[in-house]
Amino acid sequence: MTSTHIHPIETAHATLVSYDSVTTVVDPDGNLRLQEI
Repeated sequence: MTSTHIHPIETAHATLVSYDSVTTVVDPDGNLRLQEI
């Protein structure tokens, strides 16, 4: 394993952070949804 390896969770987190006013939520059916703050 190299130090340049990117973990999927870290990548997803970085992607979510790029959306300043939008957050992801999970509805009762288990689907991911985008919701503005």
